[in-house]
Amino acid sequence: MIEKAVTKMLDLAASSFPAGEGPEGALGYLYSATLDAFRRPAGTGAFDGGHDRLWFRTKLRLGQLCYESGDDHGLRSAVRDLLESRGEPPEDDDAAPADLRGRPGSALCPGFAAEPSRRPRLPQPAPAAGRAPATSLLEIYALMIQLYGRTGDHGRLRDLYVRSQRVEGGIPHPRTLAVIKECGGKMYMREREFDNARRAFFDAFRSYDEAGDPGRLRCLKYQVLASMLFESGINPFDAAEARPFKDHDEIVAMTDLVRAYHDGDVKTFERVLQRNQGKIMDDPFIRTYIDDLLKTVRTRVLLRVLQPYTRTTLQFLSHQLNGVPPDDVENLLSQLILEGRLHGQIDQDNGILYRKMPQDPSLKNAKAMDDLTAAMKKMTSGLIAAVDSAITIGGDKMGRGQRWGD
Repeated sequence: MIEKAVTKMLDLAASSFPAGEGPEGALGYLYSATLDAFRRPAGTGAFDGGHDRLWFRTKLRLGQLCYESGDDHGLRSAVRDLLESRGEPPEDDDAAPADLRGRPGSALCPGFAAEPSRRPRLPQPAPAAGRAPATSLLEIYALMIQLYGRTGDHGRLRDLYVRSQRVEGGIPHPRTLAVIKECGGKMYMREREFDNARRAFFDAFRSYDEAGDPGRLRCLKYQVLASMLFESGINPFDAAEARPFKDHDEIVAMTDLVRAYHDGDVKTFERVLQRNQGKIMDDPFIRTYIDDLLKTVRTRVLLRVLQPYTRTTLQFLSHQLNGVPPDDVENLLSQLILEGRLHGQIDQDNGILYRKMPQDPSLKNAKAMDDLTAAMKKMTSGLIAAVDSAITIGGDKMGRGQRWGD
């Protein structure tokens, strides 16, 4: 009863007080007061009244508040307490059990061991029935992954993300799964694994949508971006989950981009970007990949335009790409040649591309059949000549009175 009432009070406060003030603001003060009220009494081994779940949930709230306000120090402190409360030693790595060594968020993680806590060791509550340990671990991982993403600790982020995907049996809130998947998608984007990125962003979109969180629109944009960079031939808005959002005010610009991308219309694509600066370019994550996106679209158009030609001027290609300078066209062509996606050579002096047409596989097979037929004819002629020669020799012997077999 107490836990339910306090949880409702905290939910109301979270929707009423601004989170930007951080742990020093009214919301942070309320979380700290709640934690103090249910802290472990001195000399006992359990939380006051046994409300360990309430303490854990409130500590998670405080950690998220620290993240949203940019208080990395406070977030690290919250994560240390959360890990310790779930039986993962956050301090000395030498004291960590063998199965916990190397686990991000445990003692191996210097990011959380660099500031050892002088507070009394928190009690380790007995695991709730069934799936609570895995659920709690994923909720802690979500906080840590967000911190690693913001601080640029890419190695630990990847390691922790992989570990989070191996956790089995937990039933965390959909928003927790969405946060983990969104950070994983950004990680894959940075490593240019665009296929994995689009899948992760789609999972994040679905989880945010299930939670009714507005982050679903952001992740849908990111999924569309990753799909185009992956050069997927599938329209992301064909998915049943995404289709209802394609005409949303925040998404319609991405819908237009996808349409222009699949049509190979560079002019429309660039016009959509120019016309929707606020809805696309204001997102710093998307803005990071705009140059890559333009390069992908231009490359796609180049390959389509070049199909019927064996000789093309760079000036003509520049016009087809909406006035891209010939030097940039040359760079795109050179990259395609190096990647083996285009066979040809560039006459830099005259600004001409000479394209080698790939041989038709059917013609290659026809030539092989012709060669086989010619070889069989030659072998047949040789056999016929040998038989004729044998018959001639046998006839001569018979004419001299000799018998076959003598």
